[in-house]
Amino acid sequence: MNTRCNERHPDRAPAGAPETTPGRADEPAAADLDPNAHATPRRGLAVVGGVLGFTFAVAATLAAVAADETTAPPPPAITVSPNLPADIAGGAPNATLSQAAAFAWQEFIALNWPAVAQTGLESARQTADTTKFFGDPAYTDATHPLVWHTYRGKVEIFPGNGLPPGSQAAQAGSNALKNLGTASAPYYGYDAPPAYDYSATAIPPNSGTPSMTTPWINCDENSQIGLDLIYAGAGAGNTGLSGNQILFMAKGSRAEFDYLAPLGWWAGGAPFSTTKAYIQQNLASPPAGSTTLVSFPNGTVELKAAWRKLAPTENPARFYTTTVRYYVKNNGVTQYVDDTLALLALHIIQKTPTAPYFVFATFEQADNITDPSGNPVETADGASIGTPSASALTPDVVSQNATAQSYQTFQPAKSSVQNPLGQLYYQNEPGNGLVDGTVLVNRRKHAILREVVAANHAAHQAIAAYIQQNLPAGTANPWAYYKLVNVQNVPLGGKTPGVDYTGPKESTFYQANSVVETDYNLQVFSGKFYAGPNIKTIANTITDFTVNGTPFANVAHAGRGYNMGGCMGCHGNAQQGGADFSFILFGGPVTSGPDTVAAAIGIVGAEAPVAPVGARHVQKYNLRP
Repeated sequence: MNTRCNERHPDRAPAGAPETTPGRADEPAAADLDPNAHATPRRGLAVVGGVLGFTFAVAATLAAVAADETTAPPPPAITVSPNLPADIAGGAPNATLSQAAAFAWQEFIALNWPAVAQTGLESARQTADTTKFFGDPAYTDATHPLVWHTYRGKVEIFPGNGLPPGSQAAQAGSNALKNLGTASAPYYGYDAPPAYDYSATAIPPNSGTPSMTTPWINCDENSQIGLDLIYAGAGAGNTGLSGNQILFMAKGSRAEFDYLAPLGWWAGGAPFSTTKAYIQQNLASPPAGSTTLVSFPNGTVELKAAWRKLAPTENPARFYTTTVRYYVKNNGVTQYVDDTLALLALHIIQKTPTAPYFVFATFEQADNITDPSGNPVETADGASIGTPSASALTPDVVSQNATAQSYQTFQPAKSSVQNPLGQLYYQNEPGNGLVDGTVLVNRRKHAILREVVAANHAAHQAIAAYIQQNLPAGTANPWAYYKLVNVQNVPLGGKTPGVDYTGPKESTFYQANSVVETDYNLQVFSGKFYAGPNIKTIANTITDFTVNGTPFANVAHAGRGYNMGGCMGCHGNAQQGGADFSFILFGGPVTSGPDTVAAAIGIVGAEAPVAPVGARHVQKYNLRP
């Protein structure tokens, strides 16, 4: 879920300096990448009526990768297929970034395929309809979900009240779920229609009239894992109760649910402590599918996505949109709202036979980061447009990293920004050790690598050709504006505790999505979140050290420990806590209820902000192993 910073510190150790963690793996030999490839400035054109507009957009981005085509290895062939790949060819630890990027794109395409009709019967969920075409414009509402939409939301796996929808108890007094299938093909009710049960009291609709069809997308998180709330400056003129806030949701696959169901761990009680002890002793996860320790089977997938309302001035042809449920407070009562929102980002993590640590891939929409006028700062392929801003954030946030004896601090402690104009911005939860006030996003801290830009270009070409061949002329292609940011296919060594990681693997080490890991500490994540004295006032600061001052390793694999950054490093904290890289399992039943929309604080400017409709309560993931 996270990443580390481009800003340089005078005490930085040389890139690749050895870690001091005992048992640390040496730097893997997997080929990696040059993060300094910025393509020729060139803005892609908007889709104008489908294929023709897409063709122009591709032509506009040809120059964006031309300078790198002679040095970046061509990505493996990317095909438009409904088949979710089970692993990276040749094994995840041995893959180049180009190979890993192609794998990530095959995941993205398969997951965004139209799903079969959702009857509630066995095998309906997460099944592609191979009679439909990728990019079918009919699949943009609650009655026409894409494959990944039909994965279970976290509260459907870990309900705050009662049994998971469609399930039956195996026996009275047991959390184990009844096998509704056969011994050779067990079934625990995974394919039941969506239901979001947080408590015994059903959440009413805001309008007083419930939706006819429950949306598959349930945005019950209003923050980035409790650190900050984030808003799109381009959405300042939005209509609707969500305003310009970016909202989040998390899902798990059938393999995850079917693993937890007969063990009763969906209701809590998973053996985290004994699993943690096993990992500490063996520096590896337990065997996949273990029923005595926590270790998901191969093929387990978890997803996280970000959504927001589009502004009237934005071009909807550049976004995938569908029906989404989110939550508001009305006179102190939580109510749901079903509305059309746009997809901004999609995280995909998959446990594979050669990646027991999961492969972490993250995608986002092309218009997430803009200049003050609302113009994107990257092409649809991910290359920078023009000269990147000198500072990734305004104010220019500088971290005094944690040491073995001290916790992390920041300069400045408070931002003076009052008007975000058209830019993406976030506001940290106050009183938790982070920069207070409004922080603008000028660019990502770590540029998208040339191998990834090339893979994005190849995927966009393949999708455009497929849509032109299979769908009517003029079909809009929003997928032309979604790009892979990075993919982590193996844990990386070489992190000196307390010193920012640098070198050719920096962007991959600190993998982050601009709208899912936007806060400074999420873009520069390594180690762990602070745990120790004064935790209430510095809870969201990060450190590479344990409370005893020894170096911390957040990922264990093949008998060695790694202090990993970015998404893998963050989820590695869940592994260290005994939850096999899964924060939704670590968090357990969602008894706190859904987060509600919360307007930004202290914003001034020409456009008045949306009036506050709820407290700034946010769900807190269990981030400390």
